[in-house]
Order: sequence, then structure tokens, then C-alpha cells
Amino acid sequence: MIRPSYFNSVRDRKAKTLTPAALSALQTRRATIDGMAEIAKLQGEGKDIRPGKEMLSVITWGARYNEGDPRGTEGAQPTGLFFIDCDHLKEPPREVYERLMTASSIADEVRRKAVADVMKQLVKGAHVTPSGEGLRIILAKLLPDKDNEANILAFKQMLAADPAIETVDEKVKDIGHPSYVPSQDYWIYFDNDILNEDEKEDDAAAGKDGAALQKAGSVADLIGEVATNAGAKTVQTQDELRGDYRLRLSYDAEGYPIGTNGKRL
Repeated sequence: MIRPSYFNSVRDRKAKTLTPAALSALQTRRATIDGMAEIAKLQGEGKDIRPGKEMLSVITWGARYNEGDPRGTEGAQPTGLFFIDCDHLKEPPREVYERLMTASSIADEVRRKAVADVMKQLVKGAHVTPSGEGLRIILAKLLPDKDNEANILAFKQMLAADPAIETVDEKVKDIGHPSYVPSQDYWIYFDNDILNEDEKEDDAAAGKDGAALQKAGSVADLIGEVATNAGAKTVQTQDELRGDYRLRLSYDAEGYPIGTNGKRL
């Protein structure tokens, strides 16, 4: 794995490399506190919370950009991470996190333990989303040689028995998709080791995760061979379209990045 990039807001066009100190500063800075307060105020008034979110910093968990480069440029490198976005949950996000981590929705005890072992090894962070209604889980890739789209599919197949899987948003499949940074009290867990690692340590980190997965059981066994093969076909098609995993963004007149649907990210 390599460290991801962060931006001071969705309008910020200059990438910075995320470190433990930088993440702590993003969680506690004045703009974050004010942004979270604005989100709560807008929610109380029944209004769109986007103005509050736009005050927050964003992290591209799946992508590392050269220092000073804007998101969507051709220099993006895959970090080895991806994230799961459970949106508009009908139950407390922290309870959903505990249930997913223990795989308690899986009836077969042998398989449940195997999935829980994989989650314990590969989950690198989690937080409640700024709205308070969602859950974001940051993971090392389940399928290291596949793109984020295939890894999201693998996660959904592995934990298909859990009702929260129906809420997983697949729009975050691009490696450069931004993730808003909430205040520190919204964070459930974070492994700072992933921000202490970089390219020189990548092989050792991959070996450590790989050994743990072998002990827990292969991902292919946990998600099913059919699902793995389906994911591989999807990846091949998407990679041919993207060419090199790079996310290319467009920007609106006010400088906000927009997706293929024309809406702000």
C-alpha cells in the first residue's frame, strides 16, 4: 500500500499526501468543526446538507496524486485501498460496523469465523459519515490484482447475508472518488500503520496481509468462485475503458468536480 492523498475541500485543486499528523489535523481543524455544525443545522431545518459537507476536507483513499496535482489528473497511483459506503442506514452506523466486523449475520459458524478473520485483517478504518446516517469502511483490497469495482463486489458477496449490504453505494468504485472527513468523534477505528507505510514497505505489507488471508481462508472460497469470475470479467471491461485506473473528472463553473451524471461529487 501507499499513502492516499487529501484535499482541503472538494474545490481544492492541490493534492497533499496523507500522514497520521495530517489526518489528526483534518479531523480537528476549525473548518471541520464548523462544517459539521453547519450540517447539523441544515438537517434540523430540513435543508440540503451539501453546503456543510463542502466545508470539509476530502481523502482519496484509493488514489495517490503527485504533490500539488489536482484530482482527476493522469498521475494517480492506486494505493491498495478501497472503501465501502453504506448509505442511509435505518439503524445506528456503529452497530452495523460491529455486526459486519464479526460477520454475525452469517449462520454457518465456520464461514462466519473465516469472514470475521478477513475483516479483522483488512479493515483499516471506519467512521460514521458526516450526515450521521451512513457508515464508511476503509479496507485493504480483498482482491489485490483487481480494481475497486471488483473489490466492492467481493465485499458484498462475502457479507451478502447482512441487511446493510443492500445500502452499499457502488458509485464510489473509481479510485479517486473523494471521501469527506468528519470530526474526530465520528471515527470508530483507524489503523495509523497504513499511513506509515509507503512504496518501499509495500512488499512487506502485502506479505503480512497475504499470510493472514491464507490462514483465514481464501477470498474466493468466501465469496464463491462464480462471484470471483464475474468480478474479473467486470474488471477487465472497466479497465479497458479506463485504460490505467485513472479517474478523469470534469468541473462545473464554480470549480466543483462533477461526475458522469453531471452532479457534484
